[in-house]
Amino acid sequence: MTNISKQNKMLFKKRVLIILFFLITFFVFNIEVKAAYFNYADFDFDKFAEENKEYWTRTCRNETNEKNEQKCIEVVLAKQRKYYTRLYKLLAKYQKKGYFIDDNIIIATTFFDLTPDHFIDDSTAYNIDPNLNLDNYDIDATVNTDYFARETDTLDLLIRNMFGYVSSCYGLYGEPEQVLQEGSYVPVCPEGSYPNVIDGKQVCASKADSKVVGFWEYILYSSGANSFLGLSNDQKKHCDALGSLYPEGTKYTVTNKQYSPETLKKYWEFLETSEYFDRKVHLRHHFQSILEKTGHKNMSELTADEKELYKDDLIEARKRIVSSIKSILATRGTKVDNINLMSVNNSMYWWPIGGSDITIDGSGIPFAVGEPSSIKLSSLFGYRLDPVYKIPDTFHHGIDIGAPLETNIIAVRDGNVVEINNDCVSYGDLECGSRWGNYIIVSHGDGNYSIYAHIHENTIVVGVGDSVRQGQVIAKVGSSGKSTGPHLHFEIRVGSTNKESAVDPLNYISVENPRPVSSVNSSFEAMLVCLESAGPDDGGANYVVYNDAYGANIEYKRPIGNKGTLTVGPGVTLIWQKDRFARYGILYDTESDSDSNYYFEGALIPKDIVDNVYYDIITANYDSIRSVLTKNGIALGQPQIDALALFMYNVGSIKDFVEMYKTYGNTDGLYDNFFAKYTAALGSSTTLTGRRSAEWELFHNSQYHTC
Repeated sequence: MTNISKQNKMLFKKRVLIILFFLITFFVFNIEVKAAYFNYADFDFDKFAEENKEYWTRTCRNETNEKNEQKCIEVVLAKQRKYYTRLYKLLAKYQKKGYFIDDNIIIATTFFDLTPDHFIDDSTAYNIDPNLNLDNYDIDATVNTDYFARETDTLDLLIRNMFGYVSSCYGLYGEPEQVLQEGSYVPVCPEGSYPNVIDGKQVCASKADSKVVGFWEYILYSSGANSFLGLSNDQKKHCDALGSLYPEGTKYTVTNKQYSPETLKKYWEFLETSEYFDRKVHLRHHFQSILEKTGHKNMSELTADEKELYKDDLIEARKRIVSSIKSILATRGTKVDNINLMSVNNSMYWWPIGGSDITIDGSGIPFAVGEPSSIKLSSLFGYRLDPVYKIPDTFHHGIDIGAPLETNIIAVRDGNVVEINNDCVSYGDLECGSRWGNYIIVSHGDGNYSIYAHIHENTIVVGVGDSVRQGQVIAKVGSSGKSTGPHLHFEIRVGSTNKESAVDPLNYISVENPRPVSSVNSSFEAMLVCLESAGPDDGGANYVVYNDAYGANIEYKRPIGNKGTLTVGPGVTLIWQKDRFARYGILYDTESDSDSNYYFEGALIPKDIVDNVYYDIITANYDSIRSVLTKNGIALGQPQIDALALFMYNVGSIKDFVEMYKTYGNTDGLYDNFFAKYTAALGSSTTLTGRRSAEWELFHNSQYHTC
């Protein structure tokens, strides 16, 4: 075996990630699997191999002479060419649509426990479909159940299982009543249900349940089959069981392909509960105890009854394989329980209808962050009867929220305005604005877009290119375009502005929790509070403003002088967060000596407002970091992103990170030229040095610091 520690150090400097085969100590020479860290569409195997020639030479360095060494390299490359070329062609198709799939996970799954003899392009350990035209491959094409059940193409199967789908269980209330309103008939449903079109028929329905399900459950729903690679559709069974709670039973649907941390969990669940590993001959020894109990030589000989009898044993064996794969990935720097690029913290989106009260920040920007003036849903996402043209089975790409004319519309999350239409009038031309009337499209830092339509004339107060903040008033409710009355048509589109990218907004915003503050993971938050301190309070509902030059344990009214920064709560600095506090009605003048404007030591600020500002900062930092990583094609684990968020909370930016990471990778060089660099820039101190060390320990070794 090569010196792995030394080898890793060298390879990280080459900006590549090495994934070693598991259990290869018996092999004549080590064939190691590489993952390419660049835009997948740019992958060229010959160029890739040439750039890493030194790496391949080390792999074959035990050969007796240069000629044999070169032959060894050629053999290694030949065995990997088709696999890698196909892998990155497939991944590039998804990347083009905004899905950054971690190649390391696919590679480690495919090649787990393979010997060099198995690692060839005509291997029986993985399947290649010669009829799959990768140039015309459509990631959104209708899937063929039998094609995937037979594992016709292993890469296609594994990548598809990286995605999840939103399942909806609708409670049915029967047909809506047609009621005459303002000269036309509109469908009216019992309280708690809404008009919807299900199976081509307009009905009154409410969502009884909704969950992210795996690719296999989508396959089973689409085909009506009973099983797929040994799996059944448990979520549909659950929906059917809820039928007795509704007048007309329930209806189960699966739509909206998604890619998020939740769907990656479904990938591992697929491997742990399906027959994928069972079918691999080279993994037979992992199921040896089951083979001994049944008297079979191969897993393919197990009967349905035996599979049911030893179901727990099978799952346990598969989980051990998955655990080994995860260990390999974790060792090499890939965090396997999170997807960071294009991942969405769904719970952070606000309800798009603002409160009735408006506050103005120091820049004159209006906010309406109070409880929504309306949470009335008049139409859901999905098929419905067109309310204007009465066309059945018309797909509605968003939701409609009924509200009085000129009700405040707010940005659901920080972002940038990318498109506006502002030349329509309420109750005017139905075709105006492509039937949306006046509308705004906002791009968010997580790669998603929010759309606000049917806006009232002359009420849009933002322009293309403007940055907007969560809770900022951007327009007023109207009835422009194809609309039957005042309401907001609201959409979320994932990865692009194409209508095919539309997803159910109710998986992002919530009637029950219209103003969520955060779902930051507890380890991150505990570490941040440990590094910043929680800040002093008055023993009640308020935090006390203090001067950070003297620490949190201060005497009230300590003179500010020229040292330190006025701070409140967990490291929230007043001078830098003036606009954020103004959003919540906390106004102060940083130049004033008045004790009435909060900008003095000992001032009391409500904890709930400080916490809101604190979470606003964290959310903005995460969005900024993810945006930078996405634009530069860098995939990091959640602990690494958390480390950058902690760094940014203190320093204010991650300037130079991309350049330094691409130069040094996850090595000490990154610490010296990025983390430690900013210790010196801010003024070297024991506190700052300790903080940078804690952030580096999290980034480098995934270890969260505790007090």
